[in-house]
Amino acid sequence: MLDRAALEYCLADAFHPGCEVTWPFRHLTMFAKPFRIRHRPPGQAAPTYGKTLNQQQALGRGGPLFEQGPGDLTRWMGLPWQADTAFCRAGYDTAYDLYQPTFWPARVPNHVLTDVDYAVVIDRAQPRPQRQEAFATRTSWVEPLQGTTAQQMEQMVRVFASMGLLEARPGPQGDPDFPSTMLVASYGPDVAAPAPSVPAEAVAPVPAAAEAAPAPTAAAPLSRPRVNRAANFGSHDEAKGAPRPVRHSRT
Repeated sequence: MLDRAALEYCLADAFHPGCEVTWPFRHLTMFAKPFRIRHRPPGQAAPTYGKTLNQQQALGRGGPLFEQGPGDLTRWMGLPWQADTAFCRAGYDTAYDLYQPTFWPARVPNHVLTDVDYAVVIDRAQPRPQRQEAFATRTSWVEPLQGTTAQQMEQMVRVFASMGLLEARPGPQGDPDFPSTMLVASYGPDVAAPAPSVPAEAVAPVPAAAEAAPAPTAAAPLSRPRVNRAANFGSHDEAKGAPRPVRHSRT
């Protein structure tokens, strides 16, 4: 039960690089038996490998993938972790798909419904097409980060506590166009909240009974270009310059 409690909120793989641990954790040499790490004996100094770690040392007995001491499991991780989290994004190859591959949306969202768009969705006084478009719009979670890769990493360390926090909020009840519960991102004081995707209109309130069901001839949602708001990168060049796992060409 204690093991389960400790592991309940772990994200596990993909270890690329990973949240709790990274790719070395896949090597069986690190385990003494199932689910038990191979410990370095107490009092034994950590091995040194010189300036260069070669393949024989890395994979051999006594190498970094063998006995483990304090800090060894996490020494491969990004430091600080917030900087790495800034680039756990979707849409690395925007020519292929704006939304793939994703990483860990439960911990690091890729695209979110912001609280300003949510306010339009639940406002029954707004025209239905605008409410539908506001709900269909997903803003890049990392939109507040600006500048070069290094600058965005530094910003993430500084403003992480104010990045979009997702919480469950009630949707319009009894309306087939919208779910009854929505996950909505709100931002803290260190982040400028994204602007609404659909400007709200100053219109007279619509009676609830008349607005409860969509009219058969309701207009389609407004069409607006949202490429930059949809992708996790503002351009193909930014996506190409982002840190990513090493890819080996197939021969």
